[in-house]
Amino acid sequence: MDSFRTTLDAQRASFQINHSDRMLLVGSCFTEHIGVRLLERKFRVAINPNGIVYNPVSMATCLKRLWIGNQPFEALELFEHMGLWHSWEHHSHFSKPEQTAALEAMNAAYDQAGSHLQGANRLLFTLGTADVFMLHENSRVVANNHKMPGSMFRQKKALRRRGDRCLEPNNRHNYRTKPWFSGYIKCQPGTPPAQWPGGKPAQQGCISIGL
Repeated sequence: MDSFRTTLDAQRASFQINHSDRMLLVGSCFTEHIGVRLLERKFRVAINPNGIVYNPVSMATCLKRLWIGNQPFEALELFEHMGLWHSWEHHSHFSKPEQTAALEAMNAAYDQAGSHLQGANRLLFTLGTADVFMLHENSRVVANNHKMPGSMFRQKKALRRRGDRCLEPNNRHNYRTKPWFSGYIKCQPGTPPAQWPGGKPAQQGCISIGL
């Protein structure tokens, strides 16, 4: 054996980023690490407005709410467990002993990311898993289980029938090769809006989310 590790040759991407770009990063812990590196190098980025999120359905839920705008989180969306107030849409980073403090932190991140998204020309997703965990009582997909009993959840693959991926560009356009990404979040049947935030036409790309 010549080497105990796999050696890969880095390939140049078909696009580049520069300091004129505005980026929104959503996804796994890799998003946090690469986002911090970009910030340190003075790039204009917003990182994980709901905290670390691993599954594509929760990522889509986050983006859809940001995109619609003016939908701050409310007290009824939080629950208390083990002395902390949590949200099913957020990482435990946002959990606080006081409900008002948790809401303030969540909505501050929401407002900041929503404003950033309006001028964003790049979205970066890092997917951690195709598995989702859903509440038995209402089939709601959760971003984090917050150490609640496992009996409250059921596990499912976030895939459409016939193996369609949860996050995929449409057949006409490939967003990975675009100088900027435009598209819409489709979490349920419906007509896409005419424009992506920033005035870019939605028909130039789309993301399809489904269970």
